[in-house]
Order: sequence, then structure tokens, then C-alpha cells
Amino acid sequence: MAAQQSMDQSSIKPLEKEPATRLMDNYRNEINLRLSGNRSIDDLLYWGNQNENKLSAFSVPVNELGVFNNLVGITKIIFSFGLEDAKTAYAPRLTVLIQGRNDNGTIQSDYYQLLKGIPTSQSLPVYGTPTTSSGLAVPKFLFDTWTLSWKEMSDSSAMKAKFCTIDVIDTFINVGDQDIVTKPLEKYIFNISDAINILYPGQLTISQSSITKLYLCMVSHIATNTNGNVENFDKARIGMVMGIAEKTNHNPETYEFISSGYDFSAPCPPTCP
Repeated sequence: MAAQQSMDQSSIKPLEKEPATRLMDNYRNEINLRLSGNRSIDDLLYWGNQNENKLSAFSVPVNELGVFNNLVGITKIIFSFGLEDAKTAYAPRLTVLIQGRNDNGTIQSDYYQLLKGIPTSQSLPVYGTPTTSSGLAVPKFLFDTWTLSWKEMSDSSAMKAKFCTIDVIDTFINVGDQDIVTKPLEKYIFNISDAINILYPGQLTISQSSITKLYLCMVSHIATNTNGNVENFDKARIGMVMGIAEKTNHNPETYEFISSGYDFSAPCPPTCP
């Protein structure tokens, strides 16, 4: 039992509504303060005592994702940002909470908090050719460009203040007067059918689920042309790409993606409430 608890603490944790709401409120309040003061968020992505780790991705074994064990009535998957009170020796302050809901909110799963941070010093799984024809699938050259840009810019002290600012949404609150309120991006919402296509690719079997992981990779949305050349470097934004990876046959210590990468920015923003 102790080993199981240790594994759970290192990768994912179910939360009741009250502690989950506290984490999301922490994020909303802190980001609003930084937004109003035009302050960077780079320190929220570090963990450890000497800022030796910078967030590159979250990972969790697929068989621990309880939110996907029973999908009856679930039509939407919500990925919400949260913020711990302080960074720890094993995770940054920034965290992600997953919850399943239906369209009117009457059916909800537990919240599941992702705890396993992967630092930029570690390699991400190898990303190959997309396995789905969906327009949400990220081409290999974009995934490689975006993740490399994230690592290079997060490691560059000269770019921190410019790059590490949270993306925001401009919301019209009074259509007649055209009042605009700028607020932090708080969550990503997407349809369960998109989640199924990404999380359960055709080649995934029950026996593989224990060695298969969900990765949420931090990316910098650098614009590229059709040849994969980088453009508009100064307009990079923080984003996330989700995908499923499993251990490779030739090297049991490394992972490779067996699903397409799902670009969270495709459905939202700007469509999140």
C-alpha cells in the first residue's frame, strides 16, 4: 500500500471540489496580480531549492486516469490551471486539474491533479507522424519546433520577462458599449470524442495501459511556414500539446508517442468561457 501511495503522490491525485477550487482560485488571483503589473510568471514553472528544474511537461500513467475510466454521460473534458501555495522539491507551483463534465454540468467526475513534472533537462518522447487525420493533430515539424522553442526560450534569461507572460482572453462584457475585459486563460475545454481519439489510439491494448503515459507538453507557439522555417519569433505564446506515449522496444528507458499530439489551443482559446 505504501508503494501505491508513493506512486499516486508522484503522478496524480484525486481531489474533492473544495481543495480543487482553492488551487484554481490561487491561480486566478496570482495571475491577475501579475497581469495587472505586467510581471513574468517564469518562477511559477520552477521547482526544487536552486531553480534547477524548469517545467517541460506533466506525465501520468494512463491506467491512473480515473476520469477516463467511466465516460457515461461525460461530453466535455476540462483541463484547468491551478497554483500551489509554494513550490516543492518535486513539482512547480503551476499544476493542472482534469475533470469530466456533461454539457449542462450536472454530471461531473472527480478532479484529478497532475503532480509529475518533467524538467527541460530531460528528453520528451520521440514524436512521429500523426496517427489521425484530424485537423487538431500537430505535424512533427511543428511539435519539434514548438518544444525546442519552449526549452530554448525558458533557458534564456534575456527572454524571460518577454516570453513568460500568461496568454489572455479579451472578453466583451457589454456588447452595446464594447467594453473589453482582459482576463487570464484559466482552462481548456474539449469534446470527449477528441479525447478518445488522442488517449486511446487504435494500437493501444489493455496490456499496454500500465506502461503507457499521458504527456502534457509545454510548447511555445512559434509561427512557421510550410517548409518548417520559424517566423514571427517575437509573437510566441505559451501553450500545451497532449499525447500518449509508451516505452520503446529498442530502449526500455525511453518513450515514443503512439498517438497524435493534440494542440490545446485549437479549440480554446478563444472559445473557452
